[in-house]
Amino acid sequence: MNSTGIDKKTLMTIMGPISYMRSRYECAECGETRYPGDEDLDVVGTGRTPGLRRMMARAGSRQPFKEAKEDLLVYAGIEVSAKDVERVAEKIGDHIEIWQDAQRQTLLQTQAPLRAAKSIPVLYVEMDGTGVPMVRSETDGRKGKQPDGTSKTREVKLGCLFTQTTTNENGRPVRDPVQQVSSAL
Repeated sequence: MNSTGIDKKTLMTIMGPISYMRSRYECAECGETRYPGDEDLDVVGTGRTPGLRRMMARAGSRQPFKEAKEDLLVYAGIEVSAKDVERVAEKIGDHIEIWQDAQRQTLLQTQAPLRAAKSIPVLYVEMDGTGVPMVRSETDGRKGKQPDGTSKTREVKLGCLFTQTTTNENGRPVRDPVQQVSSAL
């Protein structure tokens, strides 16, 4: 490829628009044009920086695109259309799907690890929920069990994992004493 000059490009960033000059290269045989500076900055075919694209995709993945557009304007002062948020979110979603598929293929081709010699005969996983008293501002607008339909509590969940290898004199399971918990949990 041969250098054919310098072109100006304007990018929208999370701090607002910026312009920069980048070299243009063209292939004399096929006519293909490339901008190595765009490739280095990961802005080929787009006018938005990677940081702004991540913000748009995150906002668009959590709520309707119109609301995401409004949030970007309120929180970051960035003006984009709802359609722009949708396009960026979908494109990043496609990239994530390709990455996840590659990860799955790698895992499927990897041999399964050897099992530990000692297994746990019984592992209990328990979960329960209970109401925790809250100040009124935390329960406003929530349905509750009070006669007037209001709520005075919010539900919290608690989980417990434990093993059981013995029983008591009545044949009921006895929780094993607490042992060191793996840091991976």
